Amino acid sequence: MCVQKASQEAKQRGQLSSYVPLINKSICARCNTYIGSSSDAVQIGNLRFCAACGPLIKDWDYPQWLKVSLAALLLLLVVALAHGRTYFHAGREMYVGERLVKQGRYAEALPHLKETLRTAPQSDKAALLAAKAALLIGDVDTADKALHGHNGGYFEDANKPEFKEVNDLWTRATGALEKAGQAAKLAQQDGKEIEAAQLMHAAAAGYPELPSLAFAAEVYDAGAAFARKDYDMFLAISKKQWSEHPAPGT
Repeated sequence: MCVQKASQEAKQRGQLSSYVPLINKSICARCNTYIGSSSDAVQIGNLRFCAACGPLIKDWDYPQWLKVSLAALLLLLVVALAHGRTYFHAGREMYVGERLVKQGRYAEALPHLKETLRTAPQSDKAALLAAKAALLIGDVDTADKALHGHNGGYFEDANKPEFKEVNDLWTRATGALEKAGQAAKLAQQDGKEIEAAQLMHAAAAGYPELPSLAFAAEVYDAGAAFARKDYDMFLAISKKQWSEHPAPGT
């Protein structure tokens, strides 16, 4: 009580008022028996125990239920760490993939994001990032798997800017592919070569991330030139394509 009163008075005077109890090492910390400087006393940490209490504390036999509980807790900890390692790996892969996407390195980002989805297929963020990276390198098939393979195409919040961005990319890409399909059908019809070329150019302009559309547009230009009997243009286009994309063995 004296210590507490002195502490309160010191606090009122604006002085340090904290205090700590002093350990009396001349008595046993367990049974309070006076041990003084006895050579039989046992030192455990900062505490001293008499000859009778020392062995009890040192070799304390914990209850069986406590031992079992500790063993079970350790087992659960090991399982949790093993299970958590998988998700830690997925989180790291998504972090790397997202950083690469922000840097515009979409082709490098895609493998990391695919790995994330392999472990955490329910992740909206990973699916959207993977679809975005795929669409921006012209890989529509991978984008399709990332979007429609994710909860059946369902995303938790379709109003998020990230979702709208990817949805706009998807709409632009699929619209271009639809035009390309229409152009291919027209090209098979007599007298439709020019119209087919125009439609293929529209497809290439709508989705420039897919270089094969631009190449196809040039092919259709060659067909249109041939239909117009503009053989010089036909040969010029053909020569350009051969130089850019030589056939094997030529």
